[in-house]
Amino acid sequence: MKNLIKKTGLTLLIVIIVLSCTSDFEEINKNPNQFTTASPEALLTGAFRTSLNEVGGEMNLWMFASYARYAGGLQGNELHQFGVAEVLTRGYWQNLYVDVITACDAVINIYEDNPDFNNRVQVAKAWKAYTYHVIFTTWGPAPLSNAIDINQLPDIIFDSEEKGYTQILSMLKEASDNMSAEGDSFVNGQDVIYGGDMNKWMKFINTMRLKIALRISTGFPSLAQQHINEALAKGEDMLILDNSDNAILSFENDPVNWNSFYNQEVIVQNDNHIPKVNHNFMLFLTTYGDPRIEVFAAESKKKVLITDMLQEGGGSTDTISVQYAVPYLGEPLGTNANRALPNWGLNENDNPLRDYEFDNYSGWGERFMAADADYTLISAAETYFILAELNATGYNTVESAQSYYNKGIEASFSRYNLQNELSGYLSQDGIAWGTSSQGKRNYNGIITSGISDDPLEKILTQRWIAMFFQGHDGYCLQKRTRKLAWSPFIEPADRIGVDYLDFPERMVYPESELIANPVGYASGVELLGGTDTVLTKLEMNSDAAPTDWDSVPAEFNNEYISGYYGPSVDDLLAAGLVEVDLSTGTFAERLIKRQMLNDGKAFEKL
Repeated sequence: MKNLIKKTGLTLLIVIIVLSCTSDFEEINKNPNQFTTASPEALLTGAFRTSLNEVGGEMNLWMFASYARYAGGLQGNELHQFGVAEVLTRGYWQNLYVDVITACDAVINIYEDNPDFNNRVQVAKAWKAYTYHVIFTTWGPAPLSNAIDINQLPDIIFDSEEKGYTQILSMLKEASDNMSAEGDSFVNGQDVIYGGDMNKWMKFINTMRLKIALRISTGFPSLAQQHINEALAKGEDMLILDNSDNAILSFENDPVNWNSFYNQEVIVQNDNHIPKVNHNFMLFLTTYGDPRIEVFAAESKKKVLITDMLQEGGGSTDTISVQYAVPYLGEPLGTNANRALPNWGLNENDNPLRDYEFDNYSGWGERFMAADADYTLISAAETYFILAELNATGYNTVESAQSYYNKGIEASFSRYNLQNELSGYLSQDGIAWGTSSQGKRNYNGIITSGISDDPLEKILTQRWIAMFFQGHDGYCLQKRTRKLAWSPFIEPADRIGVDYLDFPERMVYPESELIANPVGYASGVELLGGTDTVLTKLEMNSDAAPTDWDSVPAEFNNEYISGYYGPSVDDLLAAGLVEVDLSTGTFAERLIKRQMLNDGKAFEKL
């Protein structure tokens, strides 16, 4: 780890490195040689920005959004194909250590003994803990205890997952216990997350502690239980349970700090680098008429015309053939729209997606592709689902799992001003507590959007939907539980040596670590059980056996798209579509009708 630096006696070097990584820090001192008086605001702003650019930006673009089944398609590199990309992983690893953790340590080391800076020191500790949790959940064992002691190169020993999470949760406990709403705050409005509101920071720290403790509960149940109970004991008024308290970082409408996804769409303009909404994810939105689809997705630029069998409507239950355009269409992950496992015995000519073009699929919604998009660290909706899961698994909470579940969906809908749509959504089988649904099959029939009456399945499915764009969180949710209905990536990167993969269990260490820190690297691999691959399971990940996809019955079908508006022609009319007859009218009139059909504004009885 040649770029990591010793925290004792090298404050000057820390500050120089941190300041070189951000462009909007204020001048820290009239004397250019007195770097040790760098403001905590400047240091923390740089740490926040790097976290956003990495976790919410580049890592989200190339890894996490795909691993969480929010993104579909094939975005042009091996990481997206569940493989390894050394140049990218090296950058992620080093940036999180050098630009984030060293900045937090600088704040702690410079200001910890000064009570006038206590709250800002606790924020630095909390952010350091958050960053280490990203590292440990992504790579597994990593340097923490002596991570930035350059004197120990080339043998900075890695900490085990258990030791790492023990220290991470202890940092959050310490920060929570020592912060005061009446204490010091960020100066001159330089807090880009909460505007200097320390009460909100206290809620963030306690909620993040609860979230991380639950995240590791499969692998380290005793450690998780301790911190879950302590966090709950602080009271629900110390949790993020209102959208006004959501922890959000925002990109900027500036080329230096653009949203990574916006940069790919507007600057790079490479179709393979622009995400489409994942086929799996879209299946759950369309099956239940989820109004959030208009927020999460953009209508397809070139809509797909389908021929569907619907009830004639108008009181008649006779079935007729109807043609109409579908506004939203999800794309399978990678290139598996054109592939199938040999054991399935499918005929590729029957694949309903084989002739679809890039523009037939729905891109992400405008708010997620904007230059100044928001990235959510944790929201009220997610907190409610965490509480619902805790209650369902035996923890003592104020309300029932069902109550928290309903409030989680409500918080998600309210965030996008969809309150008027809530009651209809909640009344559906599969969505309503205690009910189940059959759902629809995906394009090759190996999964469905059916939701059982199992409380955990309901809670986790809704949490996954509500966390759209939070790729790291969606990825960790499935790694811990393996309860979400996801189809595999067929034919992932060649060097993995498998025909399919649900998701990488972890990311491999960057090769630069092997070169600069060979003894430390070896200690990390030993803690992993001797193998450093994406197939090496972390202790935090569930032990549940992955699905044997070779033996799953498969069948190409159009069920995922049929009955898009409902089972009857009446549903087409209710959705605002008008009936057209392309066999009548002048040539110009027929052209207009055809365009209406292609635009999704009309339907035709065949």
